[in-house]
Amino acid sequence: MLGLRLRPEAESIPRLAALLEDRDSLCAAMAADALAALSGEALPALIEVLQSGSFPAQVEAARALAEIGDPRAIPALFAAGEQDSSLLDYWVSIGFEKMGVGTMFFEP
Repeated sequence: MLGLRLRPEAESIPRLAALLEDRDSLCAAMAADALAALSGEALPALIEVLQSGSFPAQVEAARALAEIGDPRAIPALFAAGEQDSSLLDYWVSIGFEKMGVGTMFFEP
């Protein structure tokens, strides 16, 4: 796993995305790091996990997307920020900050 984290390959994206669901949080975090290192290539897989994964996997996907900082992830990150989770809110705000996107929350 450490090798994939340090030298990830695009063909490993599906397996790494599946590892975001691992019960071992260190394994999931290393998979997220490897996906973040793949940057735009991993974006679709990370967005998929953010939208439909378990809560721990969503947090790791949000963290990886925040690290990547690709504006194509804005809609998915914004939707994740609407969940009632301070962890997701944190990573969404970090991602938006990295992308230079401001956020404003208000009661309609």
